[in-house]
Amino acid sequence: MRTAYAVLPDQVEYRLATTWPEARVLRSRDEVIEFFEDFQETFPDARTASHEYEEGPNGTLVAGFRVAGTGRTSGAVVEMEIWQVWEGDQDNLTVTRVTEFTNRREALEAAGLSE
Repeated sequence: MRTAYAVLPDQVEYRLATTWPEARVLRSRDEVIEFFEDFQETFPDARTASHEYEEGPNGTLVAGFRVAGTGRTSGAVVEMEIWQVWEGDQDNLTVTRVTEFTNRREALEAAGLSE
């Protein structure tokens, strides 16, 4: 997990989708890593599938996928759809904000695209 998110700049704004139990705005790379490490502890078999990507204006990227996993202590199977809008500073080639949505339409609209 640490390796996957290490590419984020230290000062990034990551807005979690409202479906997360602890939905909030994460304000640094370390907060993002900590959140997803905690998620991995709770759902050790977490996996993603059905990835879809669309490029938006000004370097914006929309990424959509399904997340599924089984709770370590509860045994509950959880599955959700997540759509992310990645925004960045094109001059410095860095990510400045990631905003999560629970459906494709909202993510595309936020990125300045349409279905």
